[in-house]
Amino acid sequence: MSRTRLAALAFLAGAPVALAFPTEEREKRSYDVSVLLEPVDDHAGPELNEATVVTDGGTPGGGSQDPPALFSAWDLADFVKGSVAPDSWAAPGCVCEIRGPVLEVVQTPAVQGEVSSLLGSLRRAAAREVDIRVRVIRATPAEGRNLVARTRDGSGVFARGEADKALAALGIGAPLAETSLTARDGQRVHAASLRRKPFVADYDVEVAQGAIASDPIVSTLTLGLVADVRPFAGSFRDAVTLEFRLSWAELPKEPGRVEATVVGTVGVPHEAPTTLVTRAPASAVIELPEPQVSVARGTAAIAGGETWVSGASGLDGAGIYFLVEADARDLPGGPAAPSGGPAAPGGGPPAPGVTRGYPLGEVLYRGPGFPGPSLLAPRTGLVPNAGEAEAGAGEPDLVTADQVVDWLKSRMGGEAWDQPGAEISSRGTVLIVRQGPEEHLRVEGLLRELAARRTPVFRTEACLLSAGPESAGLAVGGSVPAEAAEKAIAAAAGAGRFLAHATFTAQARQRGHVALVRRVPALCDHEVEVAQAAAVSDPIVRSFLEGIVWDARTVGSWDDLSAAVALSLESAAIVRPIRAVPTPNGPVSVPEVASASVRAHPHLAQGEWVVLRVGNDVAGRPMVLLATVRRAG
Repeated sequence: MSRTRLAALAFLAGAPVALAFPTEEREKRSYDVSVLLEPVDDHAGPELNEATVVTDGGTPGGGSQDPPALFSAWDLADFVKGSVAPDSWAAPGCVCEIRGPVLEVVQTPAVQGEVSSLLGSLRRAAAREVDIRVRVIRATPAEGRNLVARTRDGSGVFARGEADKALAALGIGAPLAETSLTARDGQRVHAASLRRKPFVADYDVEVAQGAIASDPIVSTLTLGLVADVRPFAGSFRDAVTLEFRLSWAELPKEPGRVEATVVGTVGVPHEAPTTLVTRAPASAVIELPEPQVSVARGTAAIAGGETWVSGASGLDGAGIYFLVEADARDLPGGPAAPSGGPAAPGGGPPAPGVTRGYPLGEVLYRGPGFPGPSLLAPRTGLVPNAGEAEAGAGEPDLVTADQVVDWLKSRMGGEAWDQPGAEISSRGTVLIVRQGPEEHLRVEGLLRELAARRTPVFRTEACLLSAGPESAGLAVGGSVPAEAAEKAIAAAAGAGRFLAHATFTAQARQRGHVALVRRVPALCDHEVEVAQAAAVSDPIVRSFLEGIVWDARTVGSWDDLSAAVALSLESAAIVRPIRAVPTPNGPVSVPEVASASVRAHPHLAQGEWVVLRVGNDVAGRPMVLLATVRRAG
């Protein structure tokens, strides 16, 4: 018998009636919220420097330190109850509790839908993943230049599938090495494929009581690939902002060997102190490896499926280039709808009063500068204070999520946030907004605009030429159009005067570099000791660096017409062969180093190249540097 009929019979009988209508049916659901509760650890890779010594990788480069968890277990449940139907949780039987990595919710189906959408939005904002692929190729300066010229608009970025076609057209063989990585949004990860090669670097010679001991000193070279990256998935643009440190170390040829005299004249036993016997000098082999290291540090903006190129060439007519690809994706298991709440009929914006999470990693990212190594002497900075006055013109000076909150409030006006239930706050690098559908669209549009303005990436390219007739028409110290620069570079390559090429990308106002450096050891001297009637000649081995370092920083704001760029090029070359000089203790090597450097701060229009005079090459001929900067991505 129905409750309505029972109530009617009781009424007819004169009994008191208490009408009890059923409440809406509730259901229990469990949500995996581990992504919101667990912090993401950074994993910095080892560093290969010009001496191929492995270090601990230093402090994490760029962005923040290890990203904190978005929520703690104690406040996630309170946040959900305060964001979704806050008045409904006081009803009997409604539950919202954290149990380990799971949020258990007992609510009506409608509220469960809003909870699911809210958690899905926060999860996407906090936990996108990026797949990264790195390849290492060898190319001559001309091949490296042609490779960049084949990219889309010469930007150093290939469209999907075009990189392999360009490598095949240029006859560049299989990669020297390649690796793949996966990282969370804002997480630093690395992949290293290394091998260690030991060698006899020196002898520790001691003299005592008329005896001589020669103890070999064994050192180790670390060779291979280290890819150290931190991606920021583009939530407001179809791109990944990738902070990178890529290193490749190799030994192009077997170590050279020199015979060093380590024992000279030795005295006889003490019972005949006036008699001396000359013993034939003893020799020992010292290995002199010449490791070569290529390093690229900076920032790239890579859209899905694109391939970005960076590297340098010029040592013995060859060099190393890195090809990098990155694709962002959402973690599986979240709701398909991209809105922060239940989708409106017809796929429209989210329903009014819905809480939504917006990632701010790419908006807040401001990577540090990456100064290049010095081949000659330590330097304090690259064009000190260049362009500081104009830096940031026309852009909000935002460095924290709270400042983004204030900026959005000022752009949208106070009336947008005076509405009942409207809220905006930040947690870590996620912006949390509760608004109506139109305001959500305005927030997303403003953040998209801000991301585009805050993360421009620029590519700088340099070509080092030995000056000849083909460069006679270039005005040194001035700028030339792209056509004249391309003609001079092609002519220099045809005449065998194309000495070096370098290209890399970095964020606006961020300093980056590429380096192609080789350590050249030489037996430079002998340390002679006399003790207890014994004479010892201890060989002294020193190292010299040769190669090229291209160091640049784009300063000021990009207005599509001109850009100011601080440039620094440093090169050094060992004049071969190294001259051997005889000495009483054995031959020594006297390397002759030819070096050149230039630093400048030109303003370039789109497509222009600057022409700079840079010292002399190893043959004593003047060198010319052609450099350009353009927006990439």
